[in-house]
Amino acid sequence: MYSVDVYLRLRRAVMVEGMSLREAARTFGLHRVPVRKILECSVPPGYRRQVPPRRPKLSPYTGVIDRILEDDHQVPRKQRHIAKRIYERLRDEYGFGCGYTIVKDYVREHRRQTRELFVPLSHPPGHAQLPQEILDQVDPRLRDPNGRWIGTSGRARTIIYNTDTINPETDLPDSILDFTSEEWKGRVGWAPWNGSFQAFLAASLSYRRSAGMFCFTSAMSLSAYSSV
Repeated sequence: MYSVDVYLRLRRAVMVEGMSLREAARTFGLHRVPVRKILECSVPPGYRRQVPPRRPKLSPYTGVIDRILEDDHQVPRKQRHIAKRIYERLRDEYGFGCGYTIVKDYVREHRRQTRELFVPLSHPPGHAQLPQEILDQVDPRLRDPNGRWIGTSGRARTIIYNTDTINPETDLPDSILDFTSEEWKGRVGWAPWNGSFQAFLAASLSYRRSAGMFCFTSAMSLSAYSSV
């Protein structure tokens, strides 16, 4: 059994920093087999029971308990049975002669196995790795070469214009950067304090990092080109 710290450091070394399995095994003093197992689980899995525990004294009553718990799904939460109430019903209605603890343990395990599960949609770096066949379908600009992330959404900017005065086939520019030309001076309106527009500028500057994009932001900040 290895500590959570070992799991985190080893997984980060391999999945984030690119350390090989052989180097990780040597660095952490482990065989490559446990290294592979650690890479499969983000946290230590703990003890795993191979077969359900035997409850010979409770077995004749498990069907009754299962039925009570199943019926509870049809009533409001506050009216559902707690383990103690189920034990009391088994004792009073069915002649159950054993202790409360085995009933409580069975109810807890039953609820654990039947509760709803939620799959996380986000993972810290090193906690999830995409198969190569998925990565190959994504533009290389929008994915990490080590398979740690891909772009999952995009945003398109639109320009609203009057079709009575502008012909979309011939008048519209090919790039948003072209709105800084003399042709569009004083004809374009922006909302500089709009959060969506600011996000667009930040993403464009981060993605393009070109002189043209900086000139665009400078030109659009002039009242001669833009208005609110």
